[in-house]
Amino acid sequence: MLKLKKNITKEVTVMTLLAFTGVIGLSSVDSSVLKNSNKEVIDHVWQIIYRDFLDSEGNFNKSNWIKLRKQLLTQKYPDSSDAYNAIREMLANLNDPYTRFLDPKQFYQMRIDTSGELTGVGIQIIKDNESDSLIIVTPIEGTPASKAGIKSQDKIISIDNISTKGLKIEEAINLIRGKRGTKVNLGISRDGDIFYKSLLRERIEIKSVISKINNTKDGYLIGYIRIKQFNANASKDM
Repeated sequence: MLKLKKNITKEVTVMTLLAFTGVIGLSSVDSSVLKNSNKEVIDHVWQIIYRDFLDSEGNFNKSNWIKLRKQLLTQKYPDSSDAYNAIREMLANLNDPYTRFLDPKQFYQMRIDTSGELTGVGIQIIKDNESDSLIIVTPIEGTPASKAGIKSQDKIISIDNISTKGLKIEEAINLIRGKRGTKVNLGISRDGDIFYKSLLRERIEIKSVISKINNTKDGYLIGYIRIKQFNANASKDM
């Protein structure tokens, strides 16, 4: 339990620090660093790790980290995507799964996903890469999707007449989400049948904590609490 808590704390702290580096306009980072040079973005992340890396029990070696900086800054990075890839490769040297870099788009998506609420229709989806299918994991209870009869394992074949074939999951999510009060039309495939559902986008609250009381055969009561994800409401709900 203590190790889990440490890892969670480290992931949130370091991930947030690194994500801020890639976002223009945040007060914690001077925007001129992002405008001047892609090398400066890389160096800024390097300095955060050099100064604040939290895994003192790992194999982090500052001498090697300094050598790596020299190697990185001798290369050219024509655009921001090259710099972001270099940062990810740099962090891979730490051999620490809890230290990750999020580019601005990924960081924005993370903020939405962990806010505890969003505007959409209330479905959780995954991408089956083998079949190139967009599959509904589950509709969230009480949401437009649930009320419309959408079920787990339904496949989304189109979003507003746009085929989901070849769509990345992030692209599909962006198409489904939208302004509150607007509609989105989903083409659904279920057991070989195809039908369409027009759903009204609403404010969806993500319930991250569920609980129940179980009765044992011996007459004891056991409380069960499950935290499905860490978001802005998890502490209060717990």
